[in-house]
Amino acid sequence: MKQFGSAFALFWAWLAVHKDSLTIAFAVIAGCTALYQYLESVDDGRRKETLKYVERSQDARVGPARAAVAAVLLDVDKRTAYIAAANAASGTPKNVTLLDRFVVENKLETNLIVLTDHFMNLAGCVKAGVCDKALACDYFKSEVVAVNNSFRQLFDTVWKERSGQNYMTGPMEFVKSCQAN
Repeated sequence: MKQFGSAFALFWAWLAVHKDSLTIAFAVIAGCTALYQYLESVDDGRRKETLKYVERSQDARVGPARAAVAAVLLDVDKRTAYIAAANAASGTPKNVTLLDRFVVENKLETNLIVLTDHFMNLAGCVKAGVCDKALACDYFKSEVVAVNNSFRQLFDTVWKERSGQNYMTGPMEFVKSCQAN
């Protein structure tokens, strides 16, 4: 027991001599812990913001638009008509009107605008650093690519002429940034 008291006294003396160093060490540890917690909260905020887009993709506005576009492209007869229109559109610019007509006849125009608007907002969120890029890429990259590939000629010509912009430019920049990682 005497040895324990002696060891405790030596430890206490050592603490007294090195108290300033220990104070600095504990301050550094506390600072690093606070920084880590701050960075985690920022990352958590980005993930939460991205998950809002995931939730919006199922809401009353975007969810039915996604379903309508998918339903038309998965319907065998409509898919055949779409392929004919898309193949014609890949030829001369004049034939893009066939794809445009297909979109109008199948009531996809509003749905495509809703989807591209959703994708543009998501791309802006990721570009601004508000949304988590990796999570957004996991959830949305393939859908953005599918919509762009299915209706690229329409976005590049007819809709660009009507509105002055290609609605899929921002979303495709988002896809490129996903591929860069």
